Amino acid sequence: MVLAVFPVNIAASAIQMQAIAGQQYDNNDTDGAGGGGGGAGGGHGGLISSAFTHMRTVSAFSMQFTVSAQYAAMTQKITDTRCRRSVWAGLGFGGAQCSLFLTYAMLFWYGSTLISKGEITFENMMTAILTLMLGALGLGTALADMGDQKEGVKVGGWACFTPI
Repeated sequence: MVLAVFPVNIAASAIQMQAIAGQQYDNNDTDGAGGGGGGAGGGHGGLISSAFTHMRTVSAFSMQFTVSAQYAAMTQKITDTRCRRSVWAGLGFGGAQCSLFLTYAMLFWYGSTLISKGEITFENMMTAILTLMLGALGLGTALADMGDQKEGVKVGGWACFTPI
């Protein structure tokens, strides 16, 4: 029974890790306005940098509300994109958690029926469940990073494994 749900839990774990990584590493400037950093170039980062550098001028001409409105307009597309992504990441994470906990519930129910019939012991049931379920979680986590691992090998080669 544990082996039957093994692929489902690998997939659920991979989806869960993708949802976490997608939110954690989302630092892209997707508005096309240019550098999102703190440089004086274009984009929303340049606007804020310029406004802080010339704070006295902005304040003297009462332009703080204008600068604030410009910044809000520049970052609206990024905000909308991140809101959409966070909804999908939340649904993916919730679905993965639901799958894992439903699997645990099913396995404990089926294990309890086998224990009541005297076919297995509690220790054997727990060993099977924990060994395979934790293995599925680890494998799903490793599969979620497979793209980054391939890119690292492609870019860096095996040079990091050669002895000095």
